[in-house]
Order: sequence, then structure tokens, then C-alpha cells
Amino acid sequence: MNLNKPGKIILGILTFLPLLFAVSILGLIIFNFFSMFFTQEPAMPLMYFSYLGYILPYIFPAILLSLGLFVFYIVHLVQNSSLDTEKRILWSVVMFLVFGVATPIYWYFHIWKKDSKNDVQFTPSADKNHEPRTNS
Repeated sequence: MNLNKPGKIILGILTFLPLLFAVSILGLIIFNFFSMFFTQEPAMPLMYFSYLGYILPYIFPAILLSLGLFVFYIVHLVQNSSLDTEKRILWSVVMFLVFGVATPIYWYFHIWKKDSKNDVQFTPSADKNHEPRTNS
């Protein structure tokens, strides 16, 4: 699967979105948890459920995006000819266990960097050890 540069950038943005969403939700929960202890007002537990109304419309698209990315990255992993069998097995286990953290790393090393290295074509005239009109 070869992607052009804009496709790689869009895939990278989509890859980081679920991770950013999870971090922002975790930050909101931690902020609400600590604000409960530092306020002088009596605790109203049902008030904390009111934040779910802001979060729920974003949870379902984030889940669908994560599932789509999971399928894409597993297919890319299986079809990636530059990885040997051991690395494919290792990456597949890592993808299953820590998907949100593993996908940005996989995207950077095997989609963003890998294809940019392959864009440089080898030409015999660029080889300093190659003599013109000789077969070596």
C-alpha cells in the first residue's frame, strides 16, 4: 500500500485523533474529580453525569474511527513486505494490546518514514564506485 504524501498526512491526523480524544476525556475526568474536592459547595453526584451529554456525541464517532483504523493497520501490517514474520507477529500483538499508542508509532516508522526513504531512486551515475559502460 503506497500512499502519496497528502494521504500519509491525513492518515497521520486520523491516527492521532483517538489518542487525543482519550487524553482529553481522561483530563476532563481528572479535572472534575479534583474540582469536587477543592470546592466549598456540597457534592452533587448527578451533576457529574451532566458532562456525559457533552462527551457522548463524540464517543461513537471515535469508536467507529478507531475500529476503521484498526482494520486498516492490521491489513497494512499483513501486506507490509518490508517486515519479516517475527516483526509482523510482534507488531500484531502490540496492536492488539495497546492499539492507541502503537498506531502512531507504526504510522511514523512504517508509513511516514519508510516510503519517504523509498522515494529516492538509485541511479548508477550516482554511485561513486560504478564505472560507466561496465557491468558489475
